[in-house]
Amino acid sequence: MIPLLLALSASPASSRAASMTVLESRRDGLSIELTVSAPVFTARPEGVFYPEVAGFTLSMIDGDLLRPCLVFYVPLPPGADPVFEYDAEAGSATPSIPRGRPAVSPVLTGEGLSTAETFPAVPTSPPPPLFTVEPVRAMGVDLARVTFQPFDGRDYGSYVPRATLNLSWDAVEGAEPLSRTPLSLICPRGVLWWPPSGERSESPFWGLPWARVEVSRDGCHLLTGSMLDSAGVDVLGADPATLRMLTGPALQFTLEDAGETHSPDEVALLVLDGGDGSFDACDSIIFMGRPTCRFEPVADSSGFRLVRLSHRYDLRSTYWLTWGGEPGKRMEEVAARPDSSPQWPGSFLSGVFIELDTFWIPESEHRTGWVWTLLSSGFVSTFTFLSEQVGGPATLDVRLVSAGSAVDSCRCVLYLDTDSLTEVSMRGSGSHSLHLDPVTIREGTNSLRIRTMSGFSGRPYFDNLSVTYPRLPSDAGGVTLYAADAPSGRYSLRLGVEGEGPARVFNCSDHYGVVLLDGVEDSGGTVSLSMFLREGTRIVAARPSDLMRPASIAPASPGRILGTLEGADAVIIAPDELLDAAAPLASMQEGDGLSVELVSLREVYDEFGQGVDDPGAVRAFIGHALDTWDPVPTDFILVGDGHYDPLNRNTPEQDMFPAWVRLRLNDCLDDLYAITTHGQNMPEASLSRIPADTPQDVSLYVSKVAMYRSGAASGTWNNDVLLVADDELGHTNYETTHTLFCEAMADSIIDKSFDRTKFYLIEYPWPAGERPEKPEAREDFVEALCHGWLAVIFYGHGSHDQICGEKLFVNSDIARVKNGPRQPLMIFASCDVGRFDRISVDCMGEEFVNSPGAGAILTVAATRGTGFTANVHLFTTMGSILLDSVSVPVGQALWATKMICSEYQGLRYILFGDGTIELARPERGTEAVVAGDTLFRGRSNRLTAAFPDERNARVRVAESGAWRQYTCLNGTTVIDYLKYGATAFEGRFPAPDGMLDVSFFMPLQSDTGMYGRASALGLESGGSGSDWLEWIPVVDSGGYASDSVGPIIRMGIEGCAGEPVVTGPDPVLEAELSDPSGICIFGGGAGRSILINLDSQAFDISRSFSYDHGSSTDGSLSYPLPHLLEGGHRVIMAVWDGIGNVSRDTLDFTVVEAVQTTLSEFVVYPNPSSGPLCFSFRSSTAGEATASIYTIAGRRIWEDSRNFEAGYCQMVWNGLDADGDAPASGAYIYLLRFEGEAGSDTERGVLGIVRGS
Repeated sequence: MIPLLLALSASPASSRAASMTVLESRRDGLSIELTVSAPVFTARPEGVFYPEVAGFTLSMIDGDLLRPCLVFYVPLPPGADPVFEYDAEAGSATPSIPRGRPAVSPVLTGEGLSTAETFPAVPTSPPPPLFTVEPVRAMGVDLARVTFQPFDGRDYGSYVPRATLNLSWDAVEGAEPLSRTPLSLICPRGVLWWPPSGERSESPFWGLPWARVEVSRDGCHLLTGSMLDSAGVDVLGADPATLRMLTGPALQFTLEDAGETHSPDEVALLVLDGGDGSFDACDSIIFMGRPTCRFEPVADSSGFRLVRLSHRYDLRSTYWLTWGGEPGKRMEEVAARPDSSPQWPGSFLSGVFIELDTFWIPESEHRTGWVWTLLSSGFVSTFTFLSEQVGGPATLDVRLVSAGSAVDSCRCVLYLDTDSLTEVSMRGSGSHSLHLDPVTIREGTNSLRIRTMSGFSGRPYFDNLSVTYPRLPSDAGGVTLYAADAPSGRYSLRLGVEGEGPARVFNCSDHYGVVLLDGVEDSGGTVSLSMFLREGTRIVAARPSDLMRPASIAPASPGRILGTLEGADAVIIAPDELLDAAAPLASMQEGDGLSVELVSLREVYDEFGQGVDDPGAVRAFIGHALDTWDPVPTDFILVGDGHYDPLNRNTPEQDMFPAWVRLRLNDCLDDLYAITTHGQNMPEASLSRIPADTPQDVSLYVSKVAMYRSGAASGTWNNDVLLVADDELGHTNYETTHTLFCEAMADSIIDKSFDRTKFYLIEYPWPAGERPEKPEAREDFVEALCHGWLAVIFYGHGSHDQICGEKLFVNSDIARVKNGPRQPLMIFASCDVGRFDRISVDCMGEEFVNSPGAGAILTVAATRGTGFTANVHLFTTMGSILLDSVSVPVGQALWATKMICSEYQGLRYILFGDGTIELARPERGTEAVVAGDTLFRGRSNRLTAAFPDERNARVRVAESGAWRQYTCLNGTTVIDYLKYGATAFEGRFPAPDGMLDVSFFMPLQSDTGMYGRASALGLESGGSGSDWLEWIPVVDSGGYASDSVGPIIRMGIEGCAGEPVVTGPDPVLEAELSDPSGICIFGGGAGRSILINLDSQAFDISRSFSYDHGSSTDGSLSYPLPHLLEGGHRVIMAVWDGIGNVSRDTLDFTVVEAVQTTLSEFVVYPNPSSGPLCFSFRSSTAGEATASIYTIAGRRIWEDSRNFEAGYCQMVWNGLDADGDAPASGAYIYLLRFEGEAGSDTERGVLGIVRGS
């Protein structure tokens, strides 16, 4: 057996469990024994090798050897500080170390289809200890993450075969045995845990009226009663003393500080109300506002300076105004009457900032990811800025960015107007800040000119310019001035403030405690005062005309989350635009027994970001829910597509739910939302995303979920798993890993009760060309997807819109996948297939989920590059959790995989869709029985199976598989793989009282060998059960059935009767076939297939045949023919029976022009329904659809109308009548009327409503 299969010869889940034995679990500690099975080495074509241990993953520490490691988690009491000790057996010598060099953790290069792993030559990191124990949190529980690495030396010469770990802590009451929770997927069996209990939080918002006031400029702002009233804020008549205003820090959350929170603080107001005790339309409020992008004074060892703050997600900050509660904070009045204090000897700084975000280069620009423009080689680029009231030399901070490799360089010369400033050389990739001081600037327009020298390979960009200069106080109205260049003390000032009305001067050094300077003298446009000043003191002088107006004002009702929500199993977070469309999803999840909270993204921003849009606010909310709710959520579903341009610099497409992109690394990790504890690097809960842009997108997906959860489309496909492997051509021409991974998954990881099918690109021959495509494989793959699968697992190269360099599948093919409701979980163990954060284009992972009425129910795909080494362990682990004997929600399975593998690349994988979905898989049954434990070809055979109750069963029997060898393009590398046998028989039979007893004919054409398989799938509306038997010998012992006559064929066209046969341009071929020796349906050519010849074009339609219920001799097929031109056509069919006899039949028919119809593919699902349902149809024209539901007595209980474009259309009913109540169980009438450009059409029928008891 090949090394990879040896290493994975058992399910990682079962091997992992066998490696850990809990000796004792107590209130004050735990003892666990760890066993290491004999290692098996994997040798890579790159000349490196590393050991594999059953049940262990691989540690991938930069610079260290690849080492088998076992990661598991131990629940701790709240706040525990565990101490650990261990005993380890003496190291055993490692047997059979291969030739080559030990593998150092690989480094990824390239992206998309060109991503490759490279192995560094020698280790640069010291070996890790045998055990590490780290405190972490997950799902509201304190845990110890234990990492056991039995190879703890500088090579693979020896390993520890057995060790005992003892953890101890102070005893705490309240421990319980760990039950079936998501934590049981990552913790050893038999441990105790301390279930979390909720803590009620107080909301500063809940229970009061509020106005949302947004500001986009830095300075003194005015709010009047009239402005508030015009915006719909019901504040007139309020007691002015109760006017209060809150705001947050108006800062971007720090990505690296996972535990960061932003809280609101009250700001001081100046309320001008006339003293009548009532806030009226003519009354006003003055407050200091600051946007998210602004100058802030900073004092450090280099002195006082102004720094520019930026924000990637929001340019406005929010101020919350309330009334009717406790008294509000007012500006303190401090005496500032002019006195004999000396005149201020220093200066007042002001800032100018110019920036234009045009190009997105996050690998090089690490502040916002955006730069202004490329500085073209040999040219001069000019950037102008305006300076007013210049009082001296300025400081220029010029930010340039270079993009390129480590050897690329560039050189730029900077001028201000015609004066030379400096020359800078840059190399590699990164930002370069030039601090130029002093620089003489002129009053008015100044020009920064940058000459880029020729002859260099680097790519320099201009990012931004910040200018700080002393501003004369002679025109200070509404301008923020920063005191500088003088010692602290009391000084006198003279400020020029032109205009009408009273001049007010504010000390804004404390944003939350702004001070009104009282007693200033205002004469002839000059304001005189005396005050205490220090470097950084912020002063604003303003007359009424200088007061800024808010960017927006609106009534608001923040506080629901902190004020009312206390716990849920699952949380759906959606932007306001998608919230209503997501509501039926919450109802469906609740119907499956979950407690669910539906939360608006705006609510999250308001309560945890203080009104500022920021993904950190979502992280803070998730952390709050995990730390304080009871029950603690296990699943968070984000609703909305996202991209890297939330401020719409380069795209008009709305960023519905931010994609959290880490600059420098340029990776996009949704799991960052669920890493809420400082210092932690793994998600604390399951996270999934529905990548919708519109409410219709959400409704389309929710309707798919409704159908999937209902089980109405359940069938044999629920037991089928497709394994898809790329070929050997990629970074090299001898990549064996794709096929070997699928071999391990199919033959070692996935439970034997599932029917597995292998689709290997190596089985398709190479056409001519340097980078040839394989169109036959592409067509076969599309056809295969149309059949429907429980899961499809692809392993190979990929990009955002393509898998395999040979174009096995591209995004445009998704529209050709006509699998209807038979939608799989699709796992892409590949690069970039989940790169959803691009603008103006969707990735393959999200397009499969968004495909209306077809495609996939869920996809797992990477947002960036990933490597073979990590992917093998990630997806063998996930496969063993998800496709083992116990059903687990897909989101929790992926979460547990990331926690167990504890590998950074795992965070790049995202789950598109509703992560609370459990695969609609059959229950694992027992082994079926084949008479004699052998399949005899050319004869009748017998199979028996047992099910819990009476049901129908599908029986599928396969001929023997065989080991094959494939030689790679390099001529020397060989891939050994087990090619499964084709289906020899498939039929449906009753199983009275749960007992199935079937006789079927095993075709004489069957391949013999030791790898036959038989399965019996018991089908029932409440759930299916799978019995199986593999591997079964398939033998030839003679005694063939006596049969010399070919099958009986009756052929026709669907919907056509009589002669001549006339049809439209898209005919469906129908045939009834019968033979006592059965019909041979292997496929693959004459003698083993059902073949047709249509106008000299050949088709193998074997997979379209199915036996009649209860029969193993008679059956039928239905096969859609290609679109045909008008005129005469001929189809010839050839059919072989199980002995090899052949029959042929010919059908002539005529195609005429099709009659135009308005509606097609109409379906209501689920029907019967216990809640929401969907009207799904395809329209040939644009028009309006009206759906209605009536009682049997004719009373209409619901109606809705919507306009649609031509194509696929869906209307969702939320399951409630017009009064918002749930209708009683029973029969109802539905009616759908469509008025379109081509006329009208109507569909009607009976709808069943079934409510739970």
